[in-house]
Amino acid sequence: MPSFGSVAESILKNHLTSFLPQKVSVCQGFVECNGEVSNQCDIILYNANDFAPIYSYGDIKVINHQAVYAVIEVKTGIDSRRFCEVLHGFERLTKLCVQNKFLFIYEGCTITTLKNYFHCKQSPYYSTILDKDDFEALPDAIISLKHDYYLAKDHIQTEQNDMFGYMAYYAIDHSNKAIACLQGFTEKLLSIVSVESKPVHILNNDNPQEPNYLLINDGFYLVEM
Repeated sequence: MPSFGSVAESILKNHLTSFLPQKVSVCQGFVECNGEVSNQCDIILYNANDFAPIYSYGDIKVINHQAVYAVIEVKTGIDSRRFCEVLHGFERLTKLCVQNKFLFIYEGCTITTLKNYFHCKQSPYYSTILDKDDFEALPDAIISLKHDYYLAKDHIQTEQNDMFGYMAYYAIDHSNKAIACLQGFTEKLLSIVSVESKPVHILNNDNPQEPNYLLINDGFYLVEM
């Protein structure tokens, strides 16, 4: 029997394949850059029109970094150890010139708990001061189906300082019904692969009659700019 992790990856791969354009292939495998290779990636979205895999073996492929649209790490659940393993993997991907990195969690945890994971002992940033370059290596977004949040890496301005951190947006559709985090994730991937899609606008909350808008629901900062 396949592991729960393999089933979770397959479900998300099928979802992605169902809406992404034909030029985008969805696979698992490794990213290569100048002879260096990443750790194994759960899901790689890459440009199959202009680039062929460097190497293929069954479902596993090695993809040149120039072809990569995004890398998605998939977890059925998360704890500090597994979260820090993701941070280490994304740090290496950043060195291999991969820009778009996402953590997709089926069970997930609360945002407060997740914030603490960034500074756990296994983290590459434990007891260190994050700087802008470190921040580039962190996930661009963290998605939790169970807790229904799309937590996006963002610039946060407080009364005292400008910060880098994560913002959780509460998305509303034209009928003022909540939009699931999965739709926000879908919108983001479509924008990355340059496909025309109906955007979800971030607007001033003084105008709630706008068909689509986002409210800031939660978030936290990690480092000063």
